[in-house]
Amino acid sequence: MIVPAAGLGPTLEGLRECRKRQTVAAVGHPPRSVMSPAGRSRLSSGSSFVENEFNMASAPTTIMQQKSRGAATRFTIGPDHLDYRFEDRSGTKAERHISWNAVPSRFHLRYAAKPDARRARSIRLGSILVLILGAGSFGRAFIDPLAFCIAYVALLFGLSILLTRHFRPWFSTLRTPEGNIVILGDAQHDAIVDALMRAREAYFRRFAVIDPARSPRWNLRRLRWMLEQEVITEEEFRNAQREILPLVPQPLVKPQPSPSPALAIEQRRFNTLFAFDFQPDHLAFRQRTAVGVEHSFKLRYLNLPEPKAEVEVGSQSQLMPHVIMWSLILAFGFWMEMFRRFPRTSFAGPDCLQHALIVLGPGVVGILAATLAARHLLRIVTTKLPAELMILKDRQHDTILEELRRRRREALQALAEPDPLLTPAEQANLYAGLANLGIMAQSEIPDRMARATALQRHLGLAEPAREPEHPAPGEEQPRQDRPPSHTIH
Repeated sequence: MIVPAAGLGPTLEGLRECRKRQTVAAVGHPPRSVMSPAGRSRLSSGSSFVENEFNMASAPTTIMQQKSRGAATRFTIGPDHLDYRFEDRSGTKAERHISWNAVPSRFHLRYAAKPDARRARSIRLGSILVLILGAGSFGRAFIDPLAFCIAYVALLFGLSILLTRHFRPWFSTLRTPEGNIVILGDAQHDAIVDALMRAREAYFRRFAVIDPARSPRWNLRRLRWMLEQEVITEEEFRNAQREILPLVPQPLVKPQPSPSPALAIEQRRFNTLFAFDFQPDHLAFRQRTAVGVEHSFKLRYLNLPEPKAEVEVGSQSQLMPHVIMWSLILAFGFWMEMFRRFPRTSFAGPDCLQHALIVLGPGVVGILAATLAARHLLRIVTTKLPAELMILKDRQHDTILEELRRRRREALQALAEPDPLLTPAEQANLYAGLANLGIMAQSEIPDRMARATALQRHLGLAEPAREPEHPAPGEEQPRQDRPPSHTIH
């Protein structure tokens, strides 16, 4: 198993330790800010850690609220944390105090949608009322019960598909160690997401400084982590690296695989959709069930566990209850048509039971046949992969599985290239993990370690940095990399 390099997520504890060191030993050498006050991508003489913290502490608190028929949310956005409150009409309540270093980037935003239960009940009640009113007119000569029920089922099927597709409340979630942040999909959704990301970025940008008391490798690792977390731009990282290492024009980002062309594959079965959008560095996955329940998310190939077709899940399509209901309606129309064609005297006398079986039997047999056929034909078999991925068992199944394996392997193979910002111990640990996964052979490790050491010496990054007694900003594993909660709330 690959153990990642030491994390670079800044924390408030590290900030206090940095302030202590700055007061004692670095008063004459304040850190240089990567960003200008106007936010332009250039280096300038900026504020110290103390001044940055003071400015953020004086930032105003923003309150944003959402309210719908089913739920209500409240976001109190402060300089260092988010106070979040969620409540729905079922009585579920959640209140959380979440630090910004636990909130993931916009890339990890997950979208979901599901039909409104109240609207679905209204549709069912309305359909029953229409059927009762139609049944009261079956005695008239111009009303054909069977034709009426066939038209009714066709109309009901169309309305069901239309309403589940276009009239669904949707929402998005951000998973944190403290629990999920649910953002309702209303007119304020995008504004709230933008406000959360701006506050998160402002929190982390306090640490986007070049500390002259630290080694070049330490500064570049912290800034590279901020680049990966979408806190600073690539241009800002280049400018910072240009000041730290003026003779190195190539940005020292993590090794990346050769970009593969984008590929989109869709699997469909009975109004169920599985969509795989393969991008050069990540996968965009989308799943929609037959009745309109949908969710989508993005996943980087480097974070994808080994795809193995070991777990197959079989389930009935969510159209099954609808098929049974439609079969009952058609059988009801058939029975009413038989009662209208046969006089009432046909069901009297000693042969009444036989006549009833002849008239009503085909309807019962039709219901049973439709139910058995639906159970067999509407069955969906999928391969369940880690990270909540599902692949439908059809002719495209093996193609998707092999594409996932190939792109994940390419992403891991890129890590075999020397990373000059890793310490020798971290580089050796990374290579050992790649060897355990079969990405590289054990015999290759000494040669690659020698190349990594030579590269660090060539770039002037081989000098070992003295480890501080306490972790400073940028030396702790970011909290958002911990396994998130998998509950909706």
